[in-house]
Amino acid sequence: MVRAAARTGTSTEVALASLVEDLRPISPAVVLAFHGARHDGGVVQRTLQAAFPDAACLGCSTDVEQVGPQGLIEGGISAFAFGPPARAAVVWVRDLVGWRFEDGRPLVRRLARRLGRNLGPDLMLITLTDGLSGVEDRLLASLAAAAPGVALVGGGAGDDGRFRTTSTFGDGRHGYGSAVVCLLEPGRPFHPFAVHHMEEGAERMVVTAARPDERVLLELNGRPAARVYEELAGLAPGTLDRDPHLPLASPLHFGFRACGQLHVRAVLRAQGKGLALAGSVSEGLVLRAVRGGDLLGATRDGLARACAELDDPEALLLFSCSGRAIQARSLGQLHALGQAMTRIPAAGLSCIGEHFGALNVNYTLTGVAFGRS
Repeated sequence: MVRAAARTGTSTEVALASLVEDLRPISPAVVLAFHGARHDGGVVQRTLQAAFPDAACLGCSTDVEQVGPQGLIEGGISAFAFGPPARAAVVWVRDLVGWRFEDGRPLVRRLARRLGRNLGPDLMLITLTDGLSGVEDRLLASLAAAAPGVALVGGGAGDDGRFRTTSTFGDGRHGYGSAVVCLLEPGRPFHPFAVHHMEEGAERMVVTAARPDERVLLELNGRPAARVYEELAGLAPGTLDRDPHLPLASPLHFGFRACGQLHVRAVLRAQGKGLALAGSVSEGLVLRAVRGGDLLGATRDGLARACAELDDPEALLLFSCSGRAIQARSLGQLHALGQAMTRIPAAGLSCIGEHFGALNVNYTLTGVAFGRS
């Protein structure tokens, strides 16, 4: 069995006590928990591990919203649990900023040894990372290269939109600026997916200058990136000098194509004559202008397609970009978005960066649909 649950409450202890009672009937073997930043992740980790001492427990702080079976909540705790025969191995990464590409292979081998089996398509990797670290792309690429044929999904931890510090927990430890990687054997059919509502425009631009380690786009087609963005958005020259954070609330962002699919790179703010992005950027990359489309329709249709891949879909584990919630709130559609995401039982989080295979993407809903064992 699997179980999705969520609770709000005046205290961490009250919310957790109720969650534990919701999960207890399936005797969890694996528990993922996602909590608002006002909850202490160390308390969440210790409480769940004490309640389910034989389970692999992992989780992270979230941006403002958490996903629960009834839709989107704020300031609460959501959980997704697997009963037997599911099992998992978990490794907590204390210093994510120090991650090197060559660290991926030994970490995957360590996970496989802990699980006591070889890698295979019936396994999946779940990654929860510090969404402010700036090195998620390197982590995901290294894990995907070390585990070919193994699905990977996840998301970046948030801190209620404050952009100061995030936390993760797993393998009995908890801390900030960290990550947790889980090798999961769910013991049931599953289908990973990625859904976004961005529509591709006709504009094509080549990145001619960038600072990849800082995720800063400097030039497009040899011109300052901020000036190109202003033209694409129909803004007067110099608008971003006066309001550098305007792009975060704008429907205009960038995308690139890989493996035949369009993937989104959100523009966070202007930085001088350049643009700070929420994902990696490198010289020579061809970017496309993308604009927000039908958020609710794309969510409903994308999840329907994912569930149709299974004979009997039972639950969804979801990693939803916090920008999707920001847009939905501005349109008065936040409740409707939560309902569109939870047509079957679901749990997850609003995150800073969504993980799908080797890619860290933006304005996307990634996740896994699970069928019955």
